[in-house]
Amino acid sequence: MAIKGNVGNVEVAKDIKLYTGIVGAQVLAINPSLEEINSFGVNFQNAITYTDVNNDGNERVRIDVWFKCTTPDSDVAATNPGLKDIQNLVTKVSFFLSNRFKTTNEGTKLGFINNFGQNAWAEIIPDATEPNLPSESWFRTEGIRQAYDGEDVLINFIRNWVNAGKNDEMSLDNVKDIILGKFGELQSLVPTYKNNVVRIMLTVVVKDNKYYQSAYNRFFARWNHTSPLIWRKYIQQDKYNKPKGPWSYVLTEYKPTDMPVVEEVPDEEVQAQSNKW
Repeated sequence: MAIKGNVGNVEVAKDIKLYTGIVGAQVLAINPSLEEINSFGVNFQNAITYTDVNNDGNERVRIDVWFKCTTPDSDVAATNPGLKDIQNLVTKVSFFLSNRFKTTNEGTKLGFINNFGQNAWAEIIPDATEPNLPSESWFRTEGIRQAYDGEDVLINFIRNWVNAGKNDEMSLDNVKDIILGKFGELQSLVPTYKNNVVRIMLTVVVKDNKYYQSAYNRFFARWNHTSPLIWRKYIQQDKYNKPKGPWSYVLTEYKPTDMPVVEEVPDEEVQAQSNKW
């Protein structure tokens, strides 16, 4: 007989850990190649396709931003020693842009954006020869134009990631090129801001009774905004884009159980919630 083992507390197989909650993260890459993804320790095998055409015939693109999580805040780590491995966690957030201008779900308003990344709505006037413009006093007119679908969400992420100030310009040179698959403009930001920390919300995707690490793609915060209150305010106001799958405000290790994932409405407490994927 040839049997060789180890004592019970020796780790010979890596345990896959999942997390939910708000954590600091640094950007590793934007729309990387398969080889780059594998170099992060992520075992992808299929070729990556970032662009395609939707059912309406419009070009669209997925922007994958890959992150490495940083050491959790000292007060969080002190109360939850299970978070010590989170600084080794690599995950991504996906943004989706399409080659059509942004409108409300009802189709009654157009979305606009300016050189400072501000976005606002304007009523669509039937038979008008020129589009109606936003009337809000706070909306600056420099570089005003119609926004592409999904552009405002990407710009909001970039603003928080690069830690831009109120009067710093925040616009992309050619969104159409990005939608068509030219990612150089976005990728050029990574070397400059690779050490910046942006706060993301980790979530868990539940699909076919399997659990996967994911992250919320609608809201982000600057490195020094540690309170969950701004996250709570946004999530409660955005009725169309709640986090999906198990999620929480407070950073914690998520351990799947045999209980089904059910949809819940976030309550007033800052605690873990579960939404049906």
